Amino acid sequence: MISYALRCANNHAFDGWFRGSEDFDRQVQNGLLECPVCGDGAITKALMAPNVSTARTKEKVAREVHTAMVQAKAAIDAEAASKPVDGEVLPAEAAPSGPTPVAAMPSLKDAPAPVKAYVETVRKLRAEVEANSEDVGKRFADEARKMHHGEVEERPIRGEASLEDAAALDEEGIDVFVIPPLPEDGH
Repeated sequence: MISYALRCANNHAFDGWFRGSEDFDRQVQNGLLECPVCGDGAITKALMAPNVSTARTKEKVAREVHTAMVQAKAAIDAEAASKPVDGEVLPAEAAPSGPTPVAAMPSLKDAPAPVKAYVETVRKLRAEVEANSEDVGKRFADEARKMHHGEVEERPIRGEASLEDAAALDEEGIDVFVIPPLPEDGH
């Protein structure tokens, strides 16, 4: 994956992740890219400094992955804590009421434009990743290692990894990134 600094004709700056420069070119030619701020489709690469893989950049990525995974784990733990253990009776105010109906979920309708743009960008990123990668599920760390060590052919994959696995992959020089959850994921 490669990250490009991008600009629209209205000079809004944003980042985009691509499988390679050919993928970026293909998406521009097919009109698949648009500015998350204003929706303009005239997207170009902005001037950017190269991202050299150093111990410092690996450490920064590891911290970002760690933070995202800690936040996700905290949300999962909070949800689990509100559920009764077998035989346990919770007070009525603590008892879970079942899944939140879609109608009761927060709406993006009244959200500020940058929030709407962010959510739409994440949706597009997820759709692109899902359309162009193999879901290996909980085998993600193992498959990434096999590709890194040349045991299997390299291919775009996605899946699940624990915080420990993600940190270990980073320490081994295997790049990973987390796609943030979306409102429809129930997070």
